[in-house]
Amino acid sequence: MKLRVMYDDRKIVSNEISAFVSVNGYGSIIFRQKALRSRMHAICRDKAWGFSVISDNASLVEARRSAMQERTERVLWLPASLAPLGEAETADQMERMLLVDGLCVGTGLPQWSGLAAFDADAAELLEQVARGETITSADCYVDVSPAFVDVADLTNLVDYLSGALGARHFNSVKRSAGNIVKFSRNKAKIKAEHDYFQLLPAAMKRWLVMPFDYSETELGASYTMERLMLLDMGQQWINGGMRLEEFRRFLEDIFRFVDERPRRKIERAQARANFDAVYRDKVKERLKEFQALDIYRFVDDMVRGATGQASLESVFERYFGLLDRVAGNMPDYECVGHGDACFSNILYDRRTRLLKLIDPKGAVTEAQLYADPFYDVAKLSHSIMGGYDFISNGLYDITLGADLRLHLHTPEAMYPDYARLFVHELSSRGFDPRTVRLLEASLFLSMLPLHRDNPRNVLAYVLIAISILQEVESNAHA
Repeated sequence: MKLRVMYDDRKIVSNEISAFVSVNGYGSIIFRQKALRSRMHAICRDKAWGFSVISDNASLVEARRSAMQERTERVLWLPASLAPLGEAETADQMERMLLVDGLCVGTGLPQWSGLAAFDADAAELLEQVARGETITSADCYVDVSPAFVDVADLTNLVDYLSGALGARHFNSVKRSAGNIVKFSRNKAKIKAEHDYFQLLPAAMKRWLVMPFDYSETELGASYTMERLMLLDMGQQWINGGMRLEEFRRFLEDIFRFVDERPRRKIERAQARANFDAVYRDKVKERLKEFQALDIYRFVDDMVRGATGQASLESVFERYFGLLDRVAGNMPDYECVGHGDACFSNILYDRRTRLLKLIDPKGAVTEAQLYADPFYDVAKLSHSIMGGYDFISNGLYDITLGADLRLHLHTPEAMYPDYARLFVHELSSRGFDPRTVRLLEASLFLSMLPLHRDNPRNVLAYVLIAISILQEVESNAHA
């Protein structure tokens, strides 16, 4: 039996939804490294069903033509705002609707969803669902609530995309309507995250989501946090980014956190020791760890053959050489630091400008609250300047250019404008942009052994590091 899914992506995203994701159609929303449209297409491809994307009247005519040419027997009309909850569950419910006789309507969602299956030659039914008219009676009904969620509803969207905040391999994160419970077998890590908030100066606690109900068992430890209806900046960034004025306001808000971090003076010798521990010793340790892996030779060959670099090790040596130039200029103070201020750990509402940080590095003593003042801004830079969130979500291409060298491409079209605003905020606070970028390179180099399971990402991180080093050497942003 020839079956076809007609994917209706004509509905423009509402103003309420566009405050969270800057896309025109629901099918373009990114979830777990794929656009919803691509996710549905993959389900249909696995089942050998036809798949037509309807974005306007012309594509509707083309979908009908394709159905006739392929002698399609049954059609499933699927609005793009219905996001799949799981590939297997979604495919199963769709197949049930496609294989029954007569008109079958999907139920179980709060209102008429527009999801319906019918014979391909039922022209009147096709016209009716294409116009968005409610079907009042059908031959059969299938509960699709286990298979789909309507992300045209803001609460559903935030719930859905929040599930993309994948827990690290040693963690589990359970979400309810009002709370999040974070569990890990690594008791020390969970305790440090919990105690960090309790140790913070009172004025700084407003920047964090408060953890409570810390608990330990033989299996591990956990704490609970309030669940806020906010998307993290990583999800917002990859779903179309932010308008320039919105990004400027975000920078004002996150740098207010940077400005308010309490400081304490330290001796120059201690400042240098702290600097070396984070930006030199750790990177050297990660290089040794990476060199012990089978993937190292593969990446090294790629670097030698298609980047213009002598070897991967020479990239690290280049980094350490540049690091020597700035090591003596680091500030003689420490500040309270978050420790992992990347976009995925920043919850932000563009409308109200509410900003909250989650998942700090942690502390069990007051002394452990303090860190190098550049580290948090380097973490920001690796999301803004380095494109980390695009890489971690697979939204990039690596091409071999006419120069026979590898080139990395991410979909951020307005990068120069965003970079200019970020560099201005850095410079106005006395952070040398070239130093920040160099320390950002340390983050990408340090990640190589941690992402061994995704060699393509590892190569992307190397290309980013090489690009940063070239930028620093050319005195960009000077």
